[in-house]
Amino acid sequence: MEARVTAIESRLDRIEVKIDKFDERLRSVETGISALDAKMTLLAEKIVSKLPSWWQMPTAAVGTIAALGALVALAQRLHIFGAQ
Repeated sequence: MEARVTAIESRLDRIEVKIDKFDERLRSVETGISALDAKMTLLAEKIVSKLPSWWQMPTAAVGTIAALGALVALAQRLHIFGAQ
């Protein structure tokens, strides 16, 4: 009977060693994920800081339309003067 108890204790000790190794690996993965999360947060903050303000896109659109309108008007004027 005592031999069986000793064998069971030995098995439990080996299982505890394996669980400890598994715990170390999990902690390593957890540390890696935390570092990755910090990097992703920093990257997201940089991306958000580079986004244009709300007024920049409409201003660029209006500026582009005005420039194209001026070029069309100039082309029409040059065509009229060239035809005479």
